[in-house]
Amino acid sequence: MGIVHLAGRSSAFCPMSLNKNALGRKRLSPATFPHVVYDASLNYHSSALLATALDTLTIPYRLHSSAVSLTQLTDVLNQSGRKVVTASATIPFPMRDMDTLPDVLCRQQTELPWTGLSACGDLNDSRCFAQSVVMRGVSPEQQISNLAPGGKAASILHNCPTGEEVLGTFLRSHFPTTLSAVHLTQTPCKVTTPYPQFFTPSFNKHGQLMGSGRVPSTSAVESIPVMTALQSSPVLHSVLRSLYREVSRLNLRKFSTFLSAGTELDDFKDVLEELKTLSQCYKMNFDQDDSEDNSDSD
Repeated sequence: MGIVHLAGRSSAFCPMSLNKNALGRKRLSPATFPHVVYDASLNYHSSALLATALDTLTIPYRLHSSAVSLTQLTDVLNQSGRKVVTASATIPFPMRDMDTLPDVLCRQQTELPWTGLSACGDLNDSRCFAQSVVMRGVSPEQQISNLAPGGKAASILHNCPTGEEVLGTFLRSHFPTTLSAVHLTQTPCKVTTPYPQFFTPSFNKHGQLMGSGRVPSTSAVESIPVMTALQSSPVLHSVLRSLYREVSRLNLRKFSTFLSAGTELDDFKDVLEELKTLSQCYKMNFDQDDSEDNSDSD
C-alpha cells in the first residue's frame, strides 16, 4: 500500500535497499560490491553504502552551480505516470591512479558498471526509458584521454573532448534510445571516520586502485570516486506485477492486526488495482501480457 500511496503523493520516488528483493516476501542474498567487504546485517555498514549512493544521486540538483532543478529531473523520469525509479551505484568507482575515464569505461564495455540498490533483483535489463547518471571524484585531467596529438585513439571514448561526452557516449552504447542526463564533478565522496573502512586493501587513501605488484595499502581510505544511476526502467513492470500477484494471493483475514488497524478489504482491493495499473506504465510492447494476473485475482 505504501508504494501506491507514495506514487499518488509524489512526483517520483526511489525505494532503496541492499536486499535484492525487499519488495517481495522472499529474501535473497544482499547486493555485492566488487571492492567492498561489508556485513549487510550491520546498519553501520548498510546505511553508509546507501547514504553514499543517495549523496551522489542528488548532486545534480543540490549544487548551486547546477542548472538542473529537482522538478526538471523528476519531469524527465516520471513520464507516462512512471513514478517509481531505480537506483544503482559503483562504490568505489574502480579507477587506477594512471587511468583515465575512457580507460575504465572501455574495460566495462560488455556490462554495466553499477550494482542495483532498488530491491529489484539483478538489473540485467539494459532497456531504460530515461536516466540521470552522476560521476564524482574524477579530476578534469582524468576525465578525458591523454592521447598525444596525432596519436591513434584506442576507442571512440578516447576521442571525446569532454568528460560529459565520454560518459554520454558510453551510455549510448548501452542505451541507444534512452534520454540520458550526465553530470560530472571532481569532488570525491569523503569516507573518513566515522565512515566504515570496509574497502579491499587494493585502494590507496585517495580511493584509487593500486596496480599489480604494489604492496597493499595500510592507510585508511579518505575519499573515493563514485558513480550512480537513477533510472526509469522497464524492469519495474515485472517487479511491480510480481508484487501485485504475490499480494493478491494473501488472505487478509489471516492477518488480524492488519485489519484491526482499520484497513478495509474494499480499500485494499482498490490499492491492488492501482498497483497493477502502475506496473502497466512500465510495460513495453513485447512484454508478457497480464492474463495470468487476471486469472490469479479472479
